[in-house]
Amino acid sequence: MDRRTLPLLVALALASVVNPDTHVATGTVVLVLWQWFVTTDDTTTPWTVPVAACLFVFHALVALMAVTPIGATIRVSVLVDWTFRSSYVLLATVGMWALVAVMTAWRPDGSGTLTLVGFLTLAGLILASRVNTEKALVTASKRKPTS
Repeated sequence: MDRRTLPLLVALALASVVNPDTHVATGTVVLVLWQWFVTTDDTTTPWTVPVAACLFVFHALVALMAVTPIGATIRVSVLVDWTFRSSYVLLATVGMWALVAVMTAWRPDGSGTLTLVGFLTLAGLILASRVNTEKALVTASKRKPTS
């Protein structure tokens, strides 16, 4: 990362933490992506995965902070649920990067196979997420309210 960009990135990230319900976090992500596109020529570099994971974790945490009041205490069960659901996205990211890397090395005539595998992977992850969400809702509805 460029020395001139790093202080701006740190400032935007801190501003995102202070004001998570503003568009400052979007600016942070845009800055990282701009820097990535300007400086990276190899789209299948292994560094793609940790950068994408860091951006996703940043986005997920800022989103969680934006929907909770400032003084709220977040229950461990909420964090476990967010982590579990987020793991699907991270697994899909690693899987799609691996597919792209393999397909790039294989050099097929078309990308129909990659598109089909990507679509099926996405559909499977969405289905798995829905099933787990429905199970969590059923479990939550069976709990007795604590007042």
